[in-house]
Amino acid sequence: MQPLGTSYTKAINKQQNRIGSLFQGPFQAKLILQDSYLLQLSRYIHLNPVIAGFVSQPEDWDYSSYREYTGYRNGTLPKPIIILSHFVIRPQTGVEDDSAERQKLALPDVKLRHAQRAYADFVNAGFDPRADLPDTVLID
Repeated sequence: MQPLGTSYTKAINKQQNRIGSLFQGPFQAKLILQDSYLLQLSRYIHLNPVIAGFVSQPEDWDYSSYREYTGYRNGTLPKPIIILSHFVIRPQTGVEDDSAERQKLALPDVKLRHAQRAYADFVNAGFDPRADLPDTVLID
């Protein structure tokens, strides 16, 4: 992440004929140890523009990957399968697909559409900032 931020900062500084950092503080890497925290974090990120009052719906924010996650836009930057695979239902059992190889799944269209709708419902159910998230984040 740091090389991306550094090259982005250099490009903006050159374009705007300025010097210095663009962001308030250094990038912090956090290790996510539980899937539940990953899902809450994804929802929080996609709801940030709504919580900040910039838009009323997450899909209205042009600078978000939310539309890739929900099938409204077909982008190339994010890898939504990592999150969407948590919303796949096995038709024969009706339970969540608990595959350890979630990141490598190639979802058939029907499962992908189901996962996209389920993720949209999950995000739109909201994020309660007062709720405690799992205490599994390690800060280096």
